[in-house]
Amino acid sequence: MLDEWCKQWKGEQDLTPAIIGHENNGQFLLTATQDALFLDLSFEVNFGGCFEQIQIGVPYCMIEPMVKRIRANCQKNTHVVAAPKRATWQKSYERVDVPVSAQWDAFEMNLRELTCFRVGDVVEMPSRIIQQTQVLINGVPKFKGSVGVDDDRVSVQIVAKLPKPEEV
Repeated sequence: MLDEWCKQWKGEQDLTPAIIGHENNGQFLLTATQDALFLDLSFEVNFGGCFEQIQIGVPYCMIEPMVKRIRANCQKNTHVVAAPKRATWQKSYERVDVPVSAQWDAFEMNLRELTCFRVGDVVEMPSRIIQQTQVLINGVPKFKGSVGVDDDRVSVQIVAKLPKPEEV
């Protein structure tokens, strides 16, 4: 039976069966740590008029590397691309407030000029900056937009999604 078990893995790794002991209570076999996971193979065997159950315990750590290789090979061979899970709207999301802001990198000025600002001062900005608005979600730049006015309200039209920092 052990020889047949080893033949199941022949394509992945050559195994040689060896009986290291036999017990009627598994706690006395010193094959792995006490908290190790085991694969329990149970066979009902009938030899002539004798009918018995045989259990073989295989520590999972012994077969885990082969299982991982088989799984990786199966994924390579099947070329099945899992469809990305779409986010579904949850009713509880309606109560979550997320800070959204828009900003520009307008220009630089020295500290002396900055300390001269007073209430009512007008700061001129270049007109091209309207097309370079960054929309921040929770303080993180996520979108590029264009500022405009719609029904007496300032608005930002999203024109592009900004790449994630690791994509830059």
